[in-house]
This record gives sequence, C-alpha cells and structure tokens, in this order.
Amino acid sequence: MPSTFDGLHIALSALRAQQRALEVAAHNVANANTPGFARQRPVLEPARPAPAAVPGTGWSTYLGRGVELVQVRRVRDLFLDAQVRADLQLLGCWEVRRDALAKVEAIFNEPSDAGLRTVLDEFWASWQELANNPESLAARALVRQKGQALADTFRHLHRQLWDLQGDLDRSLAVKVDELNNLARQVAALNEQISLAAANRQAPNDLLDRRDLLIEQMARLADLVVRVDEQGVATVAIAGMVLVDRFRVAPMEVEPNPDSPNQSRVVWADTGLAVQPGGGELQGYLEARDKIVPGLMADLDRLATTIRDQVNDLHWNGWGLAPGSTKKYFFADGCTAANMALAPDILTELGNIAASTSEAVPGNGENALRIAALQREKILDQGTIDDFFRSVIGTIGVQAREAVRLSENQSALLQQMEHQRQSAMGVSLDEEVTNLIRYQHAYAAAARVITTLDEMLRSLIEGTGLVGR
Repeated sequence: MPSTFDGLHIALSALRAQQRALEVAAHNVANANTPGFARQRPVLEPARPAPAAVPGTGWSTYLGRGVELVQVRRVRDLFLDAQVRADLQLLGCWEVRRDALAKVEAIFNEPSDAGLRTVLDEFWASWQELANNPESLAARALVRQKGQALADTFRHLHRQLWDLQGDLDRSLAVKVDELNNLARQVAALNEQISLAAANRQAPNDLLDRRDLLIEQMARLADLVVRVDEQGVATVAIAGMVLVDRFRVAPMEVEPNPDSPNQSRVVWADTGLAVQPGGGELQGYLEARDKIVPGLMADLDRLATTIRDQVNDLHWNGWGLAPGSTKKYFFADGCTAANMALAPDILTELGNIAASTSEAVPGNGENALRIAALQREKILDQGTIDDFFRSVIGTIGVQAREAVRLSENQSALLQQMEHQRQSAMGVSLDEEVTNLIRYQHAYAAAARVITTLDEMLRSLIEGTGLVGR
C-alpha cells in the first residue's frame, strides 16, 4: 500500500529536480560569453514507479514516484567539432605562409626605386655610359659605384632572407613549446575527467575546457583525436601519440647539424622527426625550409650568373693602364651572401676593362659587350631581367594565393563556427524562457506540498474528536 506521505515525497522530488534545472539554466546564462562553453540541458525522467494494490479488485498497478534528474547533458555536435579542427589546421598553415610571403615581398620591395631591378638597370646603364666615354674617369667611377651598389644590394637581400629564416626558426620553437604546454593541460584534464567518470559524475565544464585546448592544438598541427567510453581523449599527430590518456610524449627542438640557421623538431622519446601534416607548425616548416631557401638559391643564381658573365668579358678586356687585363670585376667566387668588387677595381679605376684592345684603350667595345648582357638570353628563363621578373612574379603569385586561401579558409571556418554555435551556443532568450518554466514548476511543486500539508493537518487534528 502506498504511504500517506508518498505525495510529499513526489512533490519533494519535483522541488529538487526543478531547483537543479534552475541552476543549470543559471549556469548557462553565466557562461553565455565564455569561450568554448557548450550549453547544458537537464534530462528529467519519471522516477521508478512502485507497485500498489487497487482496493476491492485484487489487482495491482504502478504508481508514479515523482521525477529524477538523471543527467546534465552537454549540447554539442561532434561532427562539427571535427570539421572545425580540420579547418583550423588549414587556416593556421595558410596564415603563416601568408605572413612569411608578405615579409618576403617587403624584403624585395618590387617594383620600387630602391629595389634590385632598379639597381641592375643602373648598373647596365653605367657600362653603356662607359662605352660612350671609355677614357672618362668619371664614367669609370660611375661603373665602380653602380657595381658596388649592386653588390651591396645582393648582400643586403641575402642578409634579410637569412634573418627571416632565423625568425621563422625561432617562431617554430615557440609554437612547439606552446603545443607541448597545451598537451600537458589536456593530459591533466584527462585525469580529472577520468576521476569524475569513475564517480559517476558528468564533468561537462572540464570537457568544454579540454575541447577548447584541443582546438588550440589543432591550429598548430593536424590532429587525430579519439575519446574512449570514459571520456578520456587521445591525441595523435601523423600516427605518433602526443597525448596518451594521462601521459604526454612531448616534442623538442634541437640544433640541426646540417644548417646553423635551422633547428630540428623531433619527438623527445624517439628522436624521430615530427611531421605536423598541417597547422602553423607545417606553415613555419614550409616557409623556413622551402620558400626562403628557394629564394636564396634564386638570388645566388642571379648573383653568380652576373658575376661569371661580367668577369668573363672583363678578364679578356683592357683598361687604361698598360697590362691592365686578366682582371676580374667582381671578387672571384663571391655569391649573393658576400658579393663584392674585386680588389683591383676598388684600388684603381684604370683597371676597369672597357676596351677589347691594349693598343686602343678608348674603343669601349668591351664595356658595350658587358652592357649588352642585360639583353642576352643566358639563363633558362631568358635574360637576366627575365629571370628576376620571373622570381618576383612567382613571389607575387604565391603571396596572392596565400592571402586568397587564408581568407577563404577563414570565411569557411566562420561559417562552420556559426553552425556549431547554433547547436552549442547559449541563447539568452531561450534560457530566460527556461528559467520561467522551471520557476513555475517549482512553485507548483511547492503548492502541492502546501496542499498536502493542509490535508494531513485536517486528518491529524480532526481524527478522534467526534463525541467530545
């Protein structure tokens, strides 16, 4: 038989359930602007019914026992979470490439009056001027000045590219430390989540915090995330486990013996090279190891071609002074990194070989041949100018591609985030409605207790008073 006080128990369960639901709604409102927070929903179910006999029938039935709060569920779309992580790693990679190429464009500064193209044009023009006035010391001084300016420009561009490569290497090391730090935080949260799950608790806020950390990690590298039945996450990069439940297998940066301006990113446990597969780490590796070295190689090729072509013609030419032949104009063996004029040219203007004949030092034919190098097809891409335009054009195309793809990826990520927020984001209007709904239910349950209290008081105080 049901107890006389069963109604109080049912009303009490309603008070408790609605109070907890009110607290969940209040928690949602409080975290409406908290990054990574997913709104929570109380899951209410009828309490397990109790059997009760039906008087006079011989039958029994089940009577309700009230309501129970069985779960506070996070509202998240796991598919959208995975899509956001994938978009984040692509965005991180393209943004690093975009920024690196923007710096490269600033280094070359083309087209401009101070760029290498202008310096080259002035260098060739000075030889043309010398061909017109081969015996003029002023024309020879101009050639030496423009040659010095060309060498200085090559060294300056190489130095800036070298410095950019070093900056990218240092930024890579910072990002590796950031990824390791995030991985340690995820492992610590895994431990707390596992403990809560063992105690049959729902650590929703801890899960939100961990998901936010994993998204920050996804911006750095291409992650594979797996969550077991206890809610513990495992994070891997290119088949190598970074976070294995409560343990972290960190990365480390070590000097690269093959390059003094580059470090190696390896797994600390095994020493194997890290293959991030995407994200900012991949962007820094590509910029440091491919984009910048490729440009340095192109700059070296341009510098050594000019050095060799000018030196070959200059070696066989004649200057003003007797015996002023078999001399280089540029230092022998120099590259873009150390390009300089030959000592003979720096010390004596008369050693500049403008003539093709010792007997006629003023014919200017050799200077004319050197000036004509500007229009000769001596490289695979054509002339020296064609080659340099090709290099600058490639930089421009790559920079525009990086800008376009980073903007497209950002727009796509924004769209995915809007879709995700429609599922997991807190709607204040909806939460206010829920607050009113739970408040009314709480008030109704309190009214049930008041009614039952009046009934019991009437029963207790009125029983046994007849005939007194």
